[in-house]
Amino acid sequence: MKFGFLNFVEEVLERRKLWDLQKHDFLFSADSSSFSDTREYVSIVNIAAENQETFNRFRSNRQYRKILEHVTKDLGYKYLFEIKELDKDYVNLFARVTHVDSIGGPLRYRFKQLGKLSPTTIRYMYVHLRLRNLFGSLDGYRIIEIGGGFGGQAALSISLESDLHWRIYDLPSVIKLQKKFTDELGLSAKMSFSSGLELESNSGDLLISNYALSEISRNLQMEYISSVIQNCPRGYMTWNLISERNGDGLSVVEVLGLIPNSIAFDEFPLTDEGNKIIVWGSHF
Repeated sequence: MKFGFLNFVEEVLERRKLWDLQKHDFLFSADSSSFSDTREYVSIVNIAAENQETFNRFRSNRQYRKILEHVTKDLGYKYLFEIKELDKDYVNLFARVTHVDSIGGPLRYRFKQLGKLSPTTIRYMYVHLRLRNLFGSLDGYRIIEIGGGFGGQAALSISLESDLHWRIYDLPSVIKLQKKFTDELGLSAKMSFSSGLELESNSGDLLISNYALSEISRNLQMEYISSVIQNCPRGYMTWNLISERNGDGLSVVEVLGLIPNSIAFDEFPLTDEGNKIIVWGSHF
């Protein structure tokens, strides 16, 4: 999508908010399970969880945005086009989740009828509405998310559904940031967390994972499938080829063989070649 001069100026002004960690802030940490868990990412996550000033603007940090919070305005419009088809009341829905962008200092752009939003938050809304479209009302669901970012998807979905409980599996350092983010929004009572390095068997009503499961080692993928995923009667996973390309991770065909009654279709809007959506337990 092409934008005019005013949008160009907006982009320049927003990008002035971007900032970098200094090299002396980089942490040497073994707290990693994914091909995308760079030293820089683990560093900014640890610092943001402990330092309020950094926490107030971590979503505009360049090292953090290499992994998360990097949805462009153009892609945000593509998600928004799909959102309009999924729920005609989308303007009111977005009005109920503006607080998600009030924390962490994300880059925000002006979208017609919606005001200024992070494109990442628009993606979270898209995922939430896809879940409702596929599985019906989520009220009362116990949702398990593998790889929860900073807790943005959980925060948005809980804000729109009156009775959700959300458990995130992730790195211990990332969990600290998720706890801080969701605590600031008053969501502690609806959240729980589990280490992704020491898996415990668990079950839920719906399993979601947006790229995270497809970016870890095959062994850890298999552990998640046997300990958690196969215990969830419904699921929605956005799957990329990072682990398969870089470390002999599971292919989509292999995943479909391990999750009963699962199907795969092309990701749309497509964010990278070969990406798929894997779904099971849908009412379609």
